[in-house]
Amino acid sequence: MRRTYSEIKVKAKSRIHEKFGIALAVVYVPSLIVMAITMFTSELTVFLPDIPELITDYIISVLLGFCAGYISLKLLIQYIRGKNEIDFKDLFKFEKEFVPFFFYRLILLGIFILCFFPIIPLIYQVYTDVMIMADSIAIEQYFESSDTVLELMKGLNVVLLVLFLSLLLMVRFQFTPYVIIHKQTGLVEGMKKSWEITRGSYFRVLFFPLSFILWILLGIITCGLGFFYVSPYMMVSNGYMYITLMQENDNDIDYISNPVKTVVNDPLAEYYE
Repeated sequence: MRRTYSEIKVKAKSRIHEKFGIALAVVYVPSLIVMAITMFTSELTVFLPDIPELITDYIISVLLGFCAGYISLKLLIQYIRGKNEIDFKDLFKFEKEFVPFFFYRLILLGIFILCFFPIIPLIYQVYTDVMIMADSIAIEQYFESSDTVLELMKGLNVVLLVLFLSLLLMVRFQFTPYVIIHKQTGLVEGMKKSWEITRGSYFRVLFFPLSFILWILLGIITCGLGFFYVSPYMMVSNGYMYITLMQENDNDIDYISNPVKTVVNDPLAEYYE
């Protein structure tokens, strides 16, 4: 039986309301640690010329971002499988599945870079032109009349279209990192399993983020404060979407313990045991 968005999100809310602190830590703690490390490493690269410094800082931030993503997803998988506490050592424990996870993220980054690759020379030209201009009026006139800027805007439109189409194609592989970490599989096996569990659910997965539009607006109108609840809610809900797809395709979830039931007379309680 296919679960609806509402049923999946009810389960996510139930879990969050019981262990909200853990959900909050899953989302923000790895990112905060990486942010602190990035700030420190950026101070170590100040001796480099501008462009090499920019590239070095970007590479470091990307690699550390991979680490943060791995930690968050590993903790999320444990959380939605029923673990009710987080050990500090879990934040820095990188197991064998980190390698295929890293390469999967590297592939996504490669696709992103390839999409922008044709316009990188134009971006660099505009950057160097703007850097030598003395005042804001000259910069404004440059953006209004420069053929380079016009060519860059046309190229950017094409790049964004290609990137959008690429993202649509990647929907079937969206849960690859979940499978890699949960089942401790290789990259190819993870991609195959993600393709398998999303068969017949393409639009269901594609439009799932749109069901959070009102929650996102709430986060915006509260000047970002609402995202302290919205972000964990969205991340945990996406985790339960993965759980649901796995169960619907007769895959064992291997709960660490029975997820805590917090909603009185929860109509989904029996299904998720």
